[in-house]
Amino acid sequence: MTLPYHSGRQGSRFSRARCTGSKFRARADGVRMVRFAVVQNGGDGHDVGLDGTVTIGSDWRQYVIYFRATATDPAAQLNFYFGDQPGNISLDGVVLQGTAR
Repeated sequence: MTLPYHSGRQGSRFSRARCTGSKFRARADGVRMVRFAVVQNGGDGHDVGLDGTVTIGSDWRQYVIYFRATATDPAAQLNFYFGDQPGNISLDGVVLQGTAR
């Protein structure tokens, strides 16, 4: 299963070489692997600088990831990929924003 998160603001957040931060809180009813990526929302859908995996456990934890965009795409989006793992995963406070780094 894939859950797309649209940042709401488009354009400058995904400008090539600009530092962008993503943060979210997550927990699951057991240990789960979750893949996330910022991808093009058109073309071939490849990632634009962020493609990673985190292990989520049963306690709420905040995840913060910084990356430099490898392309400019005003329609890019952050996707979460849950695969076919049975169980529940909760996400809260998902933020995707440009940084001063």
